[in-house]
Amino acid sequence: MKRFKRGKGPVRKSEREAIPRRFRLRFLLQEIDLPVGEITIGRSPSCTVTFEDPLVSRHHGRIAVSILNAEYEDLGSRNGTVINGTDVYGKYTLSDQDRIRIGTQELVFLDVTNRPVTRGRTTGYLRICPECRMVFPEGSTRCPHCGTEFNSERKCANCGHSAGVMDNVCSVCGYPIAPEDSTIPAEMGGRTSGWEFQLVSEVFQKAFAAGRYERAGKILEDMMRDFDERDRGQDEKDRHSLRRISRCGFEMAQKTGDIKWLRWGIDRHRNLEIILHTSLVDLIEPFDSSGSMEFRGMIKKYLDTMEETLNPETVRNDDRIRRLKAMLEKENT
Repeated sequence: MKRFKRGKGPVRKSEREAIPRRFRLRFLLQEIDLPVGEITIGRSPSCTVTFEDPLVSRHHGRIAVSILNAEYEDLGSRNGTVINGTDVYGKYTLSDQDRIRIGTQELVFLDVTNRPVTRGRTTGYLRICPECRMVFPEGSTRCPHCGTEFNSERKCANCGHSAGVMDNVCSVCGYPIAPEDSTIPAEMGGRTSGWEFQLVSEVFQKAFAAGRYERAGKILEDMMRDFDERDRGQDEKDRHSLRRISRCGFEMAQKTGDIKWLRWGIDRHRNLEIILHTSLVDLIEPFDSSGSMEFRGMIKKYLDTMEETLNPETVRNDDRIRRLKAMLEKENT
């Protein structure tokens, strides 16, 4: 979740003499004030409240706040909005303690009109523990859930000067600051969303198992697009996410016969110079290519890249490479 921006919109004349109400929105351990105007929610950085969640649309929904009430409206999002367990289409007048489910995120709407006014923290950052994956406020040196200790302060590797969460370079010497792996939001440089791909892939599997292939395809396209936008694949966690998404795609290719679901995974492995995992080769082998030149070209291009970039002995001895080569030889016979 990223920083919150102030709502916008005029106050209607008819409301000027009414008793004003105060509203807040709670997400995990954060609460933010909802000023009069329009609060937009989505994945786009232009939204007032931004989530790094593949199941959240770029412009998912909005809350229209007046001094009398607050009204939620779904903006035609792909995966919809659930309020108090009920799917919401169109507009919905919010009440205190309403639970708004958007993607894998849950927000709680609060009417705090009769509560004392406090100047609490209305914006900030959260951390995700690298061990237990639980979320808690940034600043602690110990995870309150599993007890894992780590240094919560970012420092310049060159001069040792302390750096803020959003700093990309040291303010003293100008040396680049390494991204903080456990700080949310990920779009600010952290690599924290491998767990999101796991959650979304589970949603994909449920839709796939139920035979809802159109729905599963949309979820899969979102995962692929989010992986590409984050320029992933550079560390082990990212490779696990790549393998997970590729497996979903290869399963879709087997079921639908559409080669496009194979193409993304094979091309990303080729671009990152990664040998396909055995489980992925298992899914490719029985795929009925029907003599497709596109399929053969895709596999050949991948193998050519592996031969150019990997150690020759690795290419000769790796069983996965041999199996893919055998597929091409079979196609040629």
